[in-house]
Amino acid sequence: MFGGTASQTFTLTGATDKYNGDITINKSKRDRDARLGYGHGCRSDIDVTSGTLNLNGNNLSVDGTLSQSGGIFSGASGAIDIDYELNLSGGTFTSTSGTLTLGGNFYVSNSPTFNSNSGTVTFDGSSNTTADVNSTFTFNNLTINKSGSASVQVASSDTLIATGATNFTDGQVTTAGSSAIEARGNVHGGLDLRWRRH
Repeated sequence: MFGGTASQTFTLTGATDKYNGDITINKSKRDRDARLGYGHGCRSDIDVTSGTLNLNGNNLSVDGTLSQSGGIFSGASGAIDIDYELNLSGGTFTSTSGTLTLGGNFYVSNSPTFNSNSGTVTFDGSSNTTADVNSTFTFNNLTINKSGSASVQVASSDTLIATGATNFTDGQVTTAGSSAIEARGNVHGGLDLRWRRH
């Protein structure tokens, strides 16, 4: 756990594997931060409750859930790969200017601030996932690249908005009720995309 009022850096110099445990960012002052000093991974969960988690240009891979209920997450320019779930319920999440890859569910509740940082969000993986975003959610570029028959289900009455490019590479998109993906930029479709409405 990162706590207190001083800035802290988490560095696994020479590490060849992921950190095996949960990481909690709970800084008592918003202007203090925890920085990742080397391209890191976490085999479990990351929870940002206050303060700042600054990736400092490094890559981040999370096998579990990245949750944010407060504070600031600064994705900078490195690749972010979250295998299980991204859960935003508060604070300010500034994504990477590169690619944020989500293999699992995407949940948004309350009113967190999301800054796309001109990056891309990609839904990938071989299991079905849900995007439940509390009405509407705006990305820059959005890519659907699920394996085989795996799908991204947009929750009922929710709309995912892509202001940049929308890429349907592979997999299925499932919408229910009035849910939708709203493409405001160029749309590119793969040969294996399937769309289902329930």
